[in-house]
Amino acid sequence: MVIQNYIQKMLEKYNNDSLIVITDEQAKVFASTDYSRIDKHSTTAEYIIHNRQPSLIERVDEESSPNHLVYGTPIYHAEELFGVVVISSHSNVVENGNIIRSNIESILEFDKYNSGLISDNDRDQIGRLLLTDHIDQNKCILLMNKQEIDPSLLRTVIYIHLHFHKTSYFNINLNLGYESTIENHLHNIKVQIMNSRYLNTQDIVFSYDRNAIVVIKSFIPVSDHVRIYHAMDKICQSLGEELATNNAYIFRLAYGNLYSRIPDIKKSFNEAKATLQTGYQANDSYFFYKLEHILFENICQDLNPQIENKLLLPSLEKLKKKDGTIRTDLLSCGELYIDNCMNISQASKKGFMHRNTIHTRLEKLRELTGLDPTSSFKDAFIVKLLAVYLRQNENTKGLQEK
Repeated sequence: MVIQNYIQKMLEKYNNDSLIVITDEQAKVFASTDYSRIDKHSTTAEYIIHNRQPSLIERVDEESSPNHLVYGTPIYHAEELFGVVVISSHSNVVENGNIIRSNIESILEFDKYNSGLISDNDRDQIGRLLLTDHIDQNKCILLMNKQEIDPSLLRTVIYIHLHFHKTSYFNINLNLGYESTIENHLHNIKVQIMNSRYLNTQDIVFSYDRNAIVVIKSFIPVSDHVRIYHAMDKICQSLGEELATNNAYIFRLAYGNLYSRIPDIKKSFNEAKATLQTGYQANDSYFFYKLEHILFENICQDLNPQIENKLLLPSLEKLKKKDGTIRTDLLSCGELYIDNCMNISQASKKGFMHRNTIHTRLEKLRELTGLDPTSSFKDAFIVKLLAVYLRQNENTKGLQEK
């Protein structure tokens, strides 16, 4: 409506003998130098829309004098037909018609840019407010309502960390334009994410910093959160596959818990970052870290001190060789066996090890520590914890000091 009023005002400067009508893509007039034509259909515009190209018509009838010209030209915006300019006069109809068309297309482009700029800035501001430690809820809700974002929805945060490849040539870093290139990439990634079939107008996507993009994903409140978490796995997997089509960067992503309260969204953000960091330390080959991938890593990060001091450290002490190093080969073999459902044949195939080698190492592990993952689930659980704990604490001297 605002655009239509603006175009109508633009036509008011044509106070000559020309009749100008502007129609929509259905040939319905919404602006004209003759107000009586508004809301009527233009047969000339219908002809232009059908042919999709400018046309010049010389019309001679009872109501018009000889050499009365009618020119119609389609208006395009974002490669889509927006409407038609039809101008009737005695001369210069082609030139004036094209000037009016060009002006309208410029108005549409500016409106798109201006509206998109305001919308993006407001949504970015909402996203950053939601991730502050001491959030101003009233201000945030006001902005959300302005953007027609429902504050009462369930939400979770997807954190996407990006590492951009830096170009080098003849061993000289080429920093010229590097920052602007990153900005362009961030913008393109943001647009790509926003166009995902799994996101909607209630979701917020913004650049958190030069190496991260945050998606605040919303869901209608339900009692069964398990279904939403399964949906999030599918959404993140899909986003990852789409982002993997660009080789200008490498990326990792993870998501946090679901929350209904606005102040808790920052918790989801911190959980997503922590999950990503833990997952990367455990296995840097994934692009999407699910909780299932790092279950034991999470357990080890928040161990009861008694479990650490009574079960883990004494067992690691028993695995030390005379030179003070730990028999990581035995723990790795035990973990391989456990990760393959306690199946020696499967572990042998996956680990490219002979069955007898696995059997011998498991026997040596039982001999040194008393832990037998082949016959006790409890022992298998402890062996897996030991392997993960050792990876998280690579400095064996630190282990000796505990």
